[in-house]
Amino acid sequence: MKTFFSMGFRPFFLVASLYAACALMEWVLSYGWGIHLARTWDDGMVWHAHEMLFGFVAAVIGGFLLTAVPNWTKARPVQGLPLKILLSLWLAGRIAMHVGDTMPWPLIAAVDMVFLPAIALSLLPAVLQGRSVRNYVFFAIIGVLTLLNGVIHAGMHGTALWLDPNEALRAAVFLIVLMIVILGGRVIPIFTRNALKLAGSEVEMSVPPMVESLSVASIGLMAALSSCGFGEDTPAGLVSMLAGVLLLARMAGWHGHKTIGMPIVWILHVAYAWIALGLLAYGAAILFKPSLDLVALHMLTIGGIGTMTLAMMSRVSLGHTGRALRATDTIVAAYVILQLAVLVRIAGGVNLMDYTHSVDASGIMWSVAFGLFALVYLPILLRPRLDASKDMGRARG
Repeated sequence: MKTFFSMGFRPFFLVASLYAACALMEWVLSYGWGIHLARTWDDGMVWHAHEMLFGFVAAVIGGFLLTAVPNWTKARPVQGLPLKILLSLWLAGRIAMHVGDTMPWPLIAAVDMVFLPAIALSLLPAVLQGRSVRNYVFFAIIGVLTLLNGVIHAGMHGTALWLDPNEALRAAVFLIVLMIVILGGRVIPIFTRNALKLAGSEVEMSVPPMVESLSVASIGLMAALSSCGFGEDTPAGLVSMLAGVLLLARMAGWHGHKTIGMPIVWILHVAYAWIALGLLAYGAAILFKPSLDLVALHMLTIGGIGTMTLAMMSRVSLGHTGRALRATDTIVAAYVILQLAVLVRIAGGVNLMDYTHSVDASGIMWSVAFGLFALVYLPILLRPRLDASKDMGRARG
């Protein structure tokens, strides 16, 4: 188990993938089949959205930042007992969200909310010592996500604040999208250039600085509007559509079309494209067609957030265990199944198929995709790096 707790991606990517599969099946059983398992809130839709964002996605965020920040700052990674404590906090939150009313709700909220601040505190010394100013933004995002989580808990127990639970969940989606847009803008061009260079194709990533800046700023403004309670107003619709256009313009300079034969790279571009399309659809829903609202949100969540987490987990796990950066046929199948899950969910939302059937089918495909990741990556996450000496060097910082 020493290897398993040597870097944050190992435990958190595994539990994230398992929870993604299991929690979604809980929702399918509840929504489509009327089989209600133990959960803290009676409103199954809010519970489902909360657990996807603050359970599954929070674990991926923790695993990624605990791995990436030490690399960026040349600091010693969080490992051993501190990493076990962080995992225990995440597990305690998931248990708390399944205990019904057997605990006072403020205690449930506290147990659920502590994980993300604990991740931030664990990373703070490395960021401060490395004077990594550009990473301060992640602390702000984590802080607001934690606040929104508290708003959701309070709202679900009758304490109305400036956002209702659904509005707070929507704001959390845009904050997570903001984090993905920032991180994706850093790593996708690098991963793409390196992969194409190995394939014998030299390319330059040519994105105008203004497009780079405005694409991130527009998502930041969208997250701010949503967090302040204006996420469904006309200005938010305009900002969302502008953000979608800017992201597509940003992607145009990344040469994603040249990575068709490289699944572990093209899936990153697909995820980014879903975010851009989801933002366009969300803006259109506000300005022209309200019925597109849920469709747009699922383009952002299943398509953008879901695909990006699967893509990053599969690539980061290979890179940090000294393995070749190639997706197996099984993982490529998981990528494709997840795209089908988005399309089926959209089909239900625009009345091309029965809505309940679309929820069930999409949920099952999501669970299969992340279940396949867990199956393939379990031995990778449990075993030492193929070049163990490098792993020891990384652990020493």
